[in-house]
Amino acid sequence: MDNSKWGRLRHKISNVFGIAKEYSEEKEIKKGIKEKKEVLIFFISGREMKLERTIRPKVENVKYIYSRLTYRGAHQEYQYSSTETVEIMKLYQWDKKTNNWAEINLDKL
Repeated sequence: MDNSKWGRLRHKISNVFGIAKEYSEEKEIKKGIKEKKEVLIFFISGREMKLERTIRPKVENVKYIYSRLTYRGAHQEYQYSSTETVEIMKLYQWDKKTNNWAEINLDKL
């Protein structure tokens, strides 16, 4: 989803349901590599919903590094694209029993 589609979706949610809260945050995944989250919180029929859009660089390659020494273990190094991004959209509903956000599977909608 590009920025214009996100803008249209945001506008539609704002007109139909009204947006209770909106914020964005950036988090550094790796030195110089940032992930951006945009969040909309709104109400549908009295239920609190959260739509979250995450934009991060595309992983181009994963390098597995093993060590023969037992105390060093193994780890992974990720190589990120400098031009391509991946966008992930998730929908959550506030669960009053657990007092936390519960993810709604978008494939079932």
